Amino acid sequence: MNRTRRSSRSQLKAPDPLIAFLLSGTLLLSGCGGEAGGPEGTSVADSAGVALVTGPGEDTSLEWSAERVLQIQPLQEEGEGFFGVTDLGVLSGNRIAILDGDAKRIVVFDEAGGFLVQYGREGSGPGEFQYPLDLAPRPDGGVSVFDMMNRRLERFDEALLPQAPDPLQGVSYFGGGIAFAGPFMVLPTVDYSIPAPRPQTLMAMGRADTLELVRYVREQGGTITLESCGMRLSGIEPIFAPRLLWAPGPDGGVAVVGTDRYEVDLYYPPEFSLVRRIRRQVPTVQDELGRGANMRCGGSGREEGVRARGTARRSRSDLSGG
Repeated sequence: MNRTRRSSRSQLKAPDPLIAFLLSGTLLLSGCGGEAGGPEGTSVADSAGVALVTGPGEDTSLEWSAERVLQIQPLQEEGEGFFGVTDLGVLSGNRIAILDGDAKRIVVFDEAGGFLVQYGREGSGPGEFQYPLDLAPRPDGGVSVFDMMNRRLERFDEALLPQAPDPLQGVSYFGGGIAFAGPFMVLPTVDYSIPAPRPQTLMAMGRADTLELVRYVREQGGTITLESCGMRLSGIEPIFAPRLLWAPGPDGGVAVVGTDRYEVDLYYPPEFSLVRRIRRQVPTVQDELGRGANMRCGGSGREEGVRARGTARRSRSDLSGG
């Protein structure tokens, strides 16, 4: 990881839209070449090698249901059970890896919930943890774990045996999710050494290259003063403030929500260039929210009224509460 290249330098802001739209839109038109079919009303155009896919603004109702398919029993040993699960993932062979951050260990179960193996303890040596946060299954069947206190990725092979760790030198990553897109490790970063508003980036890191997929600036919140006691609250994000949302695909691509509209950008290796943009024409709606906050100031409780106005792009199901 000794070179850095930027595949996109536009300043982007990412919202938090419906997860179903991100997944359905990406799967619908996920190929990076040719024209893919879509629902009635969808149009495909080309813009400098980027396929622009525009769909109708109306929503498609999805039926959701939850069903318990597996229950993992506590281990029958001293200290059974989990002390604090911080992440989990599915490894090759449908094995389930659970990162027990408080116990400083990884526990692996088979697809039926049967215990297979566990590894890990507190420390700074290979395979040891201080403050593990994120777990990422690798394409080779192994798993990597980000340890914030040790500032490195602990690597384990398919049998959960520790390998040489990867130090995260020169990467301002402090948690928030890691995933592998082919041979590249994708993770969000933010540079806290510079003053706000700080640019935030989504990086794809390989053995030879470190590529920047997108760069965006998060909106900064103002300061709220409670008139009853003069208490000041800072660091509160603006209403409808967008945030980064991304997901890797099975073909090595990465889907990113990269604007404040209903748009999904698809990037593909090895250059991670933008090859497709899927979007919907959803109208902008202005809304006003009001709610009381029960605050205690100077030893007495008083409800402070908080009202906020903002604009956001909403679909019909958003407006109807669906």
